[in-house]
Amino acid sequence: MVSDLYPVINVFCLCLFLIILFKELSTPKNNKRYSMFSILIWAIILFCVLNCVWGLIASKIIRTTQHTFYFVTVLLHISVMSLAMMWMIYVDSQLHSYIIKHKILLAALSIPLVLGIILFATNRITGLVFFHKSFFEFQHRSLWKIYSYGVLFYYVIAVLECIFFYSKETDISKKKKIRAFFFFCFFPLIAYFWKIYYQEIPCKCMGYVLACLFIYIFNSTEEAMQLNIRLHEADNFKKIATNEQILSSITDSYECLYMFKIGGVYPLVLKNTQRISDIVSTVHDPTKIFSEVVRKTTSADYLEKMLLFTNLASLEERMQDKKIVSMEFKGTQNEWCRASWIKVSVDEEGFLDKVLYAIQNIDEEKKKELEFQQKLKTALENQNEIYAEILQMQSNGILVTDMDENILTVNETALKLFHLSEHDDLSTVFPSIIDKYLKDKKEAVFKKLHTVKVKGGYFAFEFVIENQETENIYVYAESKLAKTSLGKKILITSFVDITKNKKVEKDLVLLSETDSLTQINNRGSGAKKIEFLFGKEKGGLLCIFDVDKFKSINDNYGHIAGDKVLSAIADCMKKAFRDKDVIMRLGGDEFAIYAVGVTEKQNAHLCIERFFDEINKTKIQEINNNPVYISLGAVFCTDFQTYSFDDYYHMADKAMYKSKTYAGHHYEFFE
Repeated sequence: MVSDLYPVINVFCLCLFLIILFKELSTPKNNKRYSMFSILIWAIILFCVLNCVWGLIASKIIRTTQHTFYFVTVLLHISVMSLAMMWMIYVDSQLHSYIIKHKILLAALSIPLVLGIILFATNRITGLVFFHKSFFEFQHRSLWKIYSYGVLFYYVIAVLECIFFYSKETDISKKKKIRAFFFFCFFPLIAYFWKIYYQEIPCKCMGYVLACLFIYIFNSTEEAMQLNIRLHEADNFKKIATNEQILSSITDSYECLYMFKIGGVYPLVLKNTQRISDIVSTVHDPTKIFSEVVRKTTSADYLEKMLLFTNLASLEERMQDKKIVSMEFKGTQNEWCRASWIKVSVDEEGFLDKVLYAIQNIDEEKKKELEFQQKLKTALENQNEIYAEILQMQSNGILVTDMDENILTVNETALKLFHLSEHDDLSTVFPSIIDKYLKDKKEAVFKKLHTVKVKGGYFAFEFVIENQETENIYVYAESKLAKTSLGKKILITSFVDITKNKKVEKDLVLLSETDSLTQINNRGSGAKKIEFLFGKEKGGLLCIFDVDKFKSINDNYGHIAGDKVLSAIADCMKKAFRDKDVIMRLGGDEFAIYAVGVTEKQNAHLCIERFFDEINKTKIQEINNNPVYISLGAVFCTDFQTYSFDDYYHMADKAMYKSKTYAGHHYEFFE
């Protein structure tokens, strides 16, 4: 029997599905993973319409012929089986499984659906059941059992898939998603069993409504969480670049600049070109953005090398003991570029954490270099006039000597670089200048140059031209052995002013040594500075402290408020201690201080109390101006022959944990 409420409840369910569909279609998505959900809702709406028509006929609200009723019944049963299979395929796609990826397996799983359709079509044509028996009696026949088992088969497959992938998955966030879909699978499954005992109401429609409603809420929540994570990562990245002068000097030197977190997905774009922005906007999978940009901006000759260079998986090994690694390549528009990986920070275990990826356009510089090489080759073929002219045209300084170090020629750029004129006796002046600027590098440089003269090849080195009136000039020199057309060996040395690049490099090193949140030394740079002072046997006071009940601050006021507390603590450290003292963030809410020269308790008490006073004066609105307390442990570092930095660190750490037994600001000395 079917009650009059059957079509009413069905219409109500249909309205809910239309609302969910409207919300789903009107919500902007970053990728296509939700399109399957929209298709599923359309299929359920079609099922609801058929179910509503069937309910109106079965409840006698609409009167029609018995043949029409049986025809609608057949369509309804076919839609039930089709919908069950679609539900299984939807769950499979969300679990990134292999059923819908393998056509043979999908075809095998569609056998129950095909058999069900054939069975119902046969009954409709022959009239074996529908023309002579009621639908209720039909349910108890073997044919109905085959149909029921076929529908049940798809729901069971969906549940088993959830269980299987949950047992194999190790990622916590993915396990959470699988757990949610396992829960959603039970709604249509339970509704299927309800339908057997409560035929007077549309149980299946109600089951689908609950499942789809919860799926929509889950998808929306998951997307919101991902957006929040990306915003939080972007906020943390931006804190690294708070120094506008440093950021400006970096972005002026590069056309594109991105910040990457190792293991993350979304890079922070510090500077970009319109062309790359257009490429990124067409890529929906964030994991493929980087490789897609490389493929569409790199010429075929350099593509394989650039894909290896931009591979984050091998970056840790390539940047070991290096601040910067670079590679020159040609773009698709035949322009020369230089790509660089720049180390920004490492994690607590010393592994690479954040890096900058920068691209410079060196087309003009490279073309001049190539043009110079070509013209130099031509000049060496007894075209001395052209050779001399080319030398003078170069933006780089050029010095040519024979094997006895006699100067054959020098261009105007080199003379200006060393503040000389063409009237000076270069045979006597130039060697003294080289001796002056190379200083302690002289012996090693001349030894390498001798090797180049004997074996060929080239040698590069750097030195500084010190100037009291203006800033120092950093020079990059490269010497190469060449032969004239007469077979005479000559040594060509080029000089390039790299002062601007050195300034950018120094700024980047400063960024890599600074904690992104507090703008003080990070663990790695702070420890190196203290170890350097230990090597100079400069005694002092080492303090280790953390914020009391910091977890409760995060729990009660949020992580942004917690970040404000850590920044405020760092500001108090800057005010309470001197410039020559080393202050650093060890990680989390733990900090360290090394007060140089403080080796007596009286002075130590004054330093620590001054620091506590600064904290007490600090007001933090994000935590309603509530007081912040710290627990501090201290140790005097004087015996550098016996104890290392790690030894003193553990001593101060023990003293800190002893001070935690007291409430409020408290400190203890290691005895």
